[in-house]
Amino acid sequence: HDRKNLLKITNFEEDIKKKREEIIHEARKYNREESIMKRRKEKIDLIEKNLSHFPVTNKLLKLKDQLESGETGKKLEATIEIRKLISIENDPPIEEIIHSGALPILIDFLKNSTESQLQFEAAWIITNIASGTSEQTLVLINYGVVKILIDLLETQNENVKEQSIWALGNIAGDSVNC
Repeated sequence: HDRKNLLKITNFEEDIKKKREEIIHEARKYNREESIMKRRKEKIDLIEKNLSHFPVTNKLLKLKDQLESGETGKKLEATIEIRKLISIENDPPIEEIIHSGALPILIDFLKNSTESQLQFEAAWIITNIASGTSEQTLVLINYGVVKILIDLLETQNENVKEQSIWALGNIAGDSVNC
């Protein structure tokens, strides 16, 4: 009778050990699959992020052509479009705007006192670029935008003046180099 009970206990212990090993094996398998899925998702997210900027870059190149046109209406239209692009809350395409070659043109618009709406839109774009990273703000400083914005504090147009103050505040808040 004791031998039979001992055999049952031994079989029970072996069953428990097998169940534990199966559970551990399944848990490891699940964790491995989870890890693989997470890495795949990270890769997909990265690819999607890179691809999502492609249409913006393409659009910016077209807008840059408009900025260089001789027509004030086209220049203003393109500047407003760029301002709308850079005004989005999540991941604004600041870097793309800098690399598109549009920035020097927009900075020139700041100097054009006969087109106050163009000045205002350009100052708004500069303000948003200055709210980016320190490196992006430094690009503005290197283009000499601080002096131009200070000069705009003398303008008669209140909107341009206010936007220039915002831009200077963003630059000053980010950089000790100005």
